[in-house]
Amino acid sequence: MKYTFLLLSCIFGVSAKAQFNQSNEANVGQNSLMFFCDSSVTNYASVTGAGATWDYSQLLGYYGQTRDLQVIDATTSAFNTIFTTSTKGLKVQNAITNFFNSTSTDRTSQGFVYEEPTLGVLTADFSVNNEKMMNYPYALGNSLTDTFDGTLAFTYAGQPQNPVCTGTIFTTVDGQGTLLLPGGTSISNVLRYRTTDSIFASVNFLGNILPIELIRNQYEYYDLANSTLPVFMFTKVIIQAQGGTTPLNKQTIVLSSVLPTAFVGLENNALSNLSMYPNPSEGKILFSGITGEASIEIIDLSGKKVFTQAKVMNETEISIEALEKGMYTVLVHDASGSHPMALSIR
Repeated sequence: MKYTFLLLSCIFGVSAKAQFNQSNEANVGQNSLMFFCDSSVTNYASVTGAGATWDYSQLLGYYGQTRDLQVIDATTSAFNTIFTTSTKGLKVQNAITNFFNSTSTDRTSQGFVYEEPTLGVLTADFSVNNEKMMNYPYALGNSLTDTFDGTLAFTYAGQPQNPVCTGTIFTTVDGQGTLLLPGGTSISNVLRYRTTDSIFASVNFLGNILPIELIRNQYEYYDLANSTLPVFMFTKVIIQAQGGTTPLNKQTIVLSSVLPTAFVGLENNALSNLSMYPNPSEGKILFSGITGEASIEIIDLSGKKVFTQAKVMNETEISIEALEKGMYTVLVHDASGSHPMALSIR
């Protein structure tokens, strides 16, 4: 497998525990209850290096919303026939499961399963050419880049998709320092592990070939002296036309092991029951579950904005007869945030 090892620097003043290796990987069966938090917070991308401080002390939660973070046995999972060489899966409930195996010298991923309201279950299988995630030991200042190949599998608006994909992954331990969480919680000697991977494929929507890219940015914060599972996670996934600037679909998930002391109002909860109908449409659409007043944008498969309308309320009939038959992404912007939805016009 091809890979380029970009950087390996000496670590000064770092304890022996402040590094990733096979011995401190989380074991199958380990789990942690995580609290689902406000996705609009910063990812502190520029806060790196030794002595970093990541201040999430004012983080807001979604009342009553939790997610299980667990390490599953890949050999007995529902996807064991796809990820045949994986031994573990790091699973975020109702979000993403990353399948991997490891040796004493590295950790390698065979792909992931991504659960998203519009796409359903998306499987990224890198069995043709796995992606390397770490070279052990992996500590502050270490980074690597790798390439991978495989296939995607998902259904979009009733159409099964199974395109060949290629991609690149960049990982690094980009910071070590103090993580501040709600309730006065301060965790020292935290390592931040960052993953950025870009997946490229061409999909067929109603006879139209569309090159797309799926970009995942994930930040995992570890207190290795006390836990082998992340104590905080920030994950953002974007699907867009290759080279585009308007996402066809996006999702941000923020999870904290510490219960927030303040909560986003129910009217701002991103897990709203927003729905659009009829879908497929023959020239009109309506919405239910809008919080307050909304505006909408409709984007075609090339990423071009082809329709906008402001002051949309629940059950407002919207004429889209001017749009051609095909697949579109509808972005609904209301008081609870921005919500992407798939639309078929026939």
